[in-house]
This record gives sequence, C-alpha cells and structure tokens, in this order.
Amino acid sequence: MLAMLMPRDIVIILIILLLGLSVTVAAQTDVEEQCSPVDLRDELPPVWNQWTIKDCYSYVAADLLTHEIGKVVAPKYISLNYNLHRRYTSKTGHGGSTAKALRFALEQGFCLEQDHEAAWVPIEAKNLGEFIAIEGGGDLRWCNSAARKRALRLVDNHNIDIYTIFTIINLLKKGNSQVDKLSDVVGKSCYKITKYKDKSLRVKQLVGSKRTSATLIKKIDQQLNKRKLSAISFPLIMFKNPKNRIRQGGHAGSIVGRRWNSIKKSCEYLLRNSWGKGCSYRSYHQDYQCEKGNIWIPRQTLQRSIKRLRYLDRSPN
Repeated sequence: MLAMLMPRDIVIILIILLLGLSVTVAAQTDVEEQCSPVDLRDELPPVWNQWTIKDCYSYVAADLLTHEIGKVVAPKYISLNYNLHRRYTSKTGHGGSTAKALRFALEQGFCLEQDHEAAWVPIEAKNLGEFIAIEGGGDLRWCNSAARKRALRLVDNHNIDIYTIFTIINLLKKGNSQVDKLSDVVGKSCYKITKYKDKSLRVKQLVGSKRTSATLIKKIDQQLNKRKLSAISFPLIMFKNPKNRIRQGGHAGSIVGRRWNSIKKSCEYLLRNSWGKGCSYRSYHQDYQCEKGNIWIPRQTLQRSIKRLRYLDRSPN
C-alpha cells in the first residue's frame, strides 16, 4: 500500500501520526498533572467499623467534623442524636442522611471520643428485660413483637453495651415513653457536649447525574487540593464491579486521597470505608487496591457511581 503512495503522501501520513501521538501524550500528561498525590489518612483516626448497623452516614459525618476541628468526633453519638431527633424506627437497622446528620450535629452539638468513653462500657444486665427493670421497671410488652425478638437476639444474654442500645432504640415502637427512658441513659454516655462556635461553617451538597458527574469529580479535586474531605453516597455494587453504571445511594464513604496509577494510566481516589481494616475479596473487587479498609477507586468508576456529594465549607458572610 505504501509503495503506491508518493513520498510526499508518506511524509504527510507520518506527520499526522506523530501529531496524533503527541496530542495523546499531552492529554495523558495533563490528566496526570491534575491528579497530584494527596493522602489525608494520617489526619484521621483508624478506619471505623460499623459492624451490622446501618449508620455509615454517621461515620462519614464524624470524619468530616473530625478533620475540620482536629479532634476525634464520636460517630455513635451523631447517629443516636440524629435518630432520636427524627424518631426513626426500623426493624432492620437504620439509615440516614449525612447532610442532615451533619447539620444536626452543628446545630445541637456533638460528642468527642475523649468525652464518650462510656460508649463501650457494658451495663450490668444479662438481657434487655433485666436492663429495663434496672432502669425503672417494666417489661418487653411495650416493644412490638418483631422488635422484641430482634432486640433479644442482639443482646443474646450478654451484657448490654451502649452501642447495642443505639440499635434497640431504633427498633422500638414509635412514640412509646420508653424511648425517652432509654435515650436518657444513652445520653449520659457523653460527659461533655461540644458546640461548634463557628457559625459560618455550612454543609454543602451536590446531586449526581450523568450530566453533573464531571462537576462532582471536579469538586472532589478542589476539596483535595485544599486538603479537605468529601463525603459521597454510592451503590454497594460499586465495591464489587469497577465497571458499575448504577447511580444511587445505599452506602456512604469519605474521599481522603488521590493518586496517579502509572500502571493503569488512570487517576484513582482513596475511599475510606467503615467496615473495619479488613480487605477481603468478598467485600472488594480484586482490581481495587485495599489498604486497611481504604480502597483505591478509579476516577471513571466514581464518576459513574456517585449519587450525592457532601462537604463542609464556610459561607462568605
């Protein structure tokens, strides 16, 4: 084929190929430069473990507040107050909004881990019925049957810690006076409520769609460039499928880092999860690199998956 071309034509083709190659290299270089390394893990406590409780939003809220004030905020207390405030009841655990939980914590106050040391101290009771008797009498009849069975299953004849009570509170029948009795006990787990005095701090939120996905990634980059966290909601399937194209909520995590993967030629973001420090292949796809509960997710996967983005910012006023 080349033999049929004039020398001038061959030169033109080579020039076009070289120009295309240079444009590609330049584009990749530009993307790599925009993906400068950031790692904020050392500015946070070790990865949380939410166990089977569906309150991932409270751990993300605690991450953002912790990084903002420089002191470790107790996620369990955020979850407790948020759910008591909205009287949320569920037979299968509870979920919530990171943005609303953050706003409530900023308005009503929160608890630092150093002031929340009673969170894992067991109450001297062998089961829920005995706990209620100690705290003022009564029995399980004020709890609906499904909640009663689940509560007893959770306690399982062991000492009751405050964290278990968080779950029990959200299983109680709505509007029952015993909710207040339990909330009073749990409220004592914080020795000192912290009120954030800077009223200019605001919770910002962006909603993801195919049209806005690039905007969300740009905002994450802006936050990382300022060494700030971002909170995202996304479908759990993203952990198992790097090619995921489902955009919905379901789980929440904090973006705490960014790097250029020279092998895969892609920008990756470090997602801080709340499932403990484990890196089981049952939890995360083998293509993801997991580091003590922090997972490196490719930019394109995040861009296709993020449903909501939250971050803290100060109003101009």
